[in-house]
Amino acid sequence: MREQIDLHHEAAKTSGARITFSSGFDSIPFDLGVLMLQHEAVARHGSPAPRVKGRVRAMQGTFSGGTAASLTATMKAAAKNPGIIKVLNDPFGLAPGFDGPDQPSGMIPHYEDELGKWAAPFIMATINTKNVHRTNFLRGHPYGEDFRYDEMMLTSPGEAGKAAANAVTEMLKNPFGAKPPKPGEGPSKDERENGYYDVLFVGEWPDGKRLHYGVKGKYDPGYGSTSRMLAEAAPKSTDRALVIESGTGYLAELLRPLVASVDTLDASELARGKSKLKDFDLVLVDGALGDVPKSLVKTLAENGRVVSGIIDGDIPRLAVGRRTGDRIAFDMVDDTALPALPMFAQAKEWSF
Repeated sequence: MREQIDLHHEAAKTSGARITFSSGFDSIPFDLGVLMLQHEAVARHGSPAPRVKGRVRAMQGTFSGGTAASLTATMKAAAKNPGIIKVLNDPFGLAPGFDGPDQPSGMIPHYEDELGKWAAPFIMATINTKNVHRTNFLRGHPYGEDFRYDEMMLTSPGEAGKAAANAVTEMLKNPFGAKPPKPGEGPSKDERENGYYDVLFVGEWPDGKRLHYGVKGKYDPGYGSTSRMLAEAAPKSTDRALVIESGTGYLAELLRPLVASVDTLDASELARGKSKLKDFDLVLVDGALGDVPKSLVKTLAENGRVVSGIIDGDIPRLAVGRRTGDRIAFDMVDDTALPALPMFAQAKEWSF
């Protein structure tokens, strides 16, 4: 990744092309988890959290032969080129020219008092943490230049949790075992469909404030979930995009490099139905709707796409829709932690 950044970043910046790395389990849930926690941090506390912990609470998945081969190739390349080792050991290895504060290593098992569980090293942390720091770097450090971040995996309380954390640490010395899968081998259909992950992000401030944000996904993290992310992450360079926002501007800035143009509209303005903005190819709603207003339909061009949270019963779900005539047809994608937008609360119903 760093080699490709060094080779192509300036040309891509000049031409408007986008070089997109790590668009799967490494590192979308972690990168967006931190982004959304900081979004909520600014909304609640007026400032981003200078310290964030990523903690994998649960995960079910397995490796493929391609993953094993990629890691083996990386290690061989590092043995021949000491520069690669330097990048691998540098938390800011994907942020050329930036030298940030010391980072937590995440490599030593320890007991986390606040969460009441032992924490062990997490196999994806080396790449995920670099991608999170790269996002902060590319966006002008909205998390702060003093931002500190690490990722670990939670086990359980007590001596059993300590033993499990130590066992994970030993396993990571040889993650694929004596017989790694061959290229082309990987999890079965049942294994992919029964996989999942659950990640907790903890934001901390020096004065003791804390904020928790959770990200969950269905299916095998590396394959089933990754394929869904790649399918949904489809903004086009030709899109005129509109972000319905609730005050922070984070989502619009994240989208801006990926599309032709971005306009923003406060959710309260959409609720009043007075906006003249219309005919957008893509609309993102930064929150969950109880009722879908007619004013949202008017913002879209015919066959335009919208991604929004939708309150389904009492559960917020991520939904993708398209405009057809005077309506939007939505497909539910997954559960989401997007906050409900109160101005679009579903009308209360009652009956005798």
